[in-house]
Amino acid sequence: MKLRFNRHEAAEALSSSCKVAASRTPKEILKCVRVDVLPDAMLFSATDLELGLRIAVTQVEVDEPGETLVVADTLSKIVRECTDEVMTIETSGNNLHVRGAGSHFQIVTQSPADFPPVTALEGEPDFTIDDALLRRMIEWTVFAAARESTRYAINGVL
Repeated sequence: MKLRFNRHEAAEALSSSCKVAASRTPKEILKCVRVDVLPDAMLFSATDLELGLRIAVTQVEVDEPGETLVVADTLSKIVRECTDEVMTIETSGNNLHVRGAGSHFQIVTQSPADFPPVTALEGEPDFTIDDALLRRMIEWTVFAAARESTRYAINGVL
């Protein structure tokens, strides 16, 4: 796989992916983000087995499609801290090469076949809701959820 991408758009997508990827887990594979390079987009997938996220970066120039699996936090930090507008990603064997104008990072990858699937939504939605209304409803409700880990049964919101 080989492509050039807009760093700012990818940094935002990776930031969202890192929030879903488990940071503390006995399954190391859940700390990773799956990178699928399609002919017209780069797709990031992350899951903690309860929540899944698939997010596309569309400002890309793809030379060679492919897929890989890399630690989400590592890739996110590299893309976020780089100052170049356009960056390049290329795989060779078990390594992912991330390049900017004056930088080169090499990250060890894992097999994407081992990553749990993040299912795509199919069909029509059961209902739709305005995002501002949903955010306001969550803010009105979440204050009542417990914040301590010892009483996990009352940590959620129905």
